Parts: sequence; structure tokens; C-alpha cells
Amino acid sequence: MTSDQAAALLETAVAALYAGDRRSARIYLTQVLALEPYHEHALLWLSGAVELPEQQIACLERVLAINPYNHAAIRGLAQLRGSVVTPVVAEPELAPWNPPEPLSLSQLAELPVSCYACDAQLYASATFCWRCHVAVRCCANCIFRPYTECKVEQAIQSEQSPNCCPWWRPI
Repeated sequence: MTSDQAAALLETAVAALYAGDRRSARIYLTQVLALEPYHEHALLWLSGAVELPEQQIACLERVLAINPYNHAAIRGLAQLRGSVVTPVVAEPELAPWNPPEPLSLSQLAELPVSCYACDAQLYASATFCWRCHVAVRCCANCIFRPYTECKVEQAIQSEQSPNCCPWWRPI
């Protein structure tokens, strides 16, 4: 198999994860790792497909052995080990939801876009981050993330799922 086939398997695994099929994702990711044992992104995705925290930690440690600067793995490992203390603070009072006018595709193409997970600079037309492979056009990467009105109106159930919300604006 070639690296093109590994990339196709990785894409299929990511789609399975987004569909909630962790078992199939694990199978595809294991096939990718059989072809390319040091595939950083396959290991990172595998950490989200395995069931036990110990398995997640093992995957993330392997990612960091390959790339000690992988921010997603660093954050995930810190969270799993409980070293990230989330301070309890009162949520700031949000202004009432006042949706902006939807932007045209040409206007969206002019906006600078960066990944919310790893801060990589992206093309405005990107659907997934080239570095960490998270969805780009999603609520987690939108300036209106704290608001629920747009999510309810668009029937969006996951902040990390790609969407076509007309009010999406990159962070």
C-alpha cells in the first residue's frame, strides 16, 4: 500500500469517528499505523477512537514522541492526567443575539482563518486543518461560539462538527 492509500484510510477513519463509529475508526487507524507506524495524525485520531483513558494516554505519548510540539496531544494528555485545572469563573454576560448579515463565499474567502485547536494558518476554503485535522468551519472555530441561538436555529449538535451556518465567522 502507498501513502495515498494510508491517507484514504485516515480519511475514512475520521469520517467514521465523526459518524460516531469508534470501532470502525479504530480498525482503519490500525491499518494506517500498520503501513506507517509513525503517522502522527493517525495516532492522534486513534486517541479519540480508543475506549480507555490508559489507551488514550498511550496514543498521545506516542504522538509526543514523534512531535514533542503537537499542541493537541499536549492538551489532551494534560487533561487526561488531570493537570489542567479549569478555574471556576462566572460566565460573562452576553449581549443579546443579533445575527450579522450572512457573508458571500467571496467575502468568506477574504477572511483570515486559523485553527482553533493548533493555531495553524489556513486557507479560507479549508474544511479541515492541515496540521491537526480538526474541522475548520465549525462552531468551535467561530466568534459566536458562546451563543446558543445560532446553533438551535441551525440544529447543530456538536461544536466540532463541520457546518454551513450562514453566520459562521472564524476566530
